[in-house]
Amino acid sequence: MFKPSPSRSQTYYTEMPVDVVVYGGYHQVGSFLAELANMRRIVTVSNLKLISAPSNEYSQTTSAAFSASAYSLNTAPVAAPVPSPKPGENVKKGESTNGHVES
Repeated sequence: MFKPSPSRSQTYYTEMPVDVVVYGGYHQVGSFLAELANMRRIVTVSNLKLISAPSNEYSQTTSAAFSASAYSLNTAPVAAPVPSPKPGENVKKGESTNGHVES
């Protein structure tokens, strides 16, 4: 299974998570995870669940369910939101509490 989740933008990077489930022999699953670790792009694996099953005719004795996240650099950092004034704070003359200039 390969199920992309919504991207999460941070100030300097974007995280692109994917839920993955793979089946195979124990060493095949381990080799797949090693390939993820050795990619040129930064990829993290979290919430790893390995399940061992009795041998069957297809030699798929292990399943691994995990979340893999790839990261990409944002070329333009996301601007931080402008905080609203707290109740009771002084507001400049000519401005309302929502930051708009009053006439």
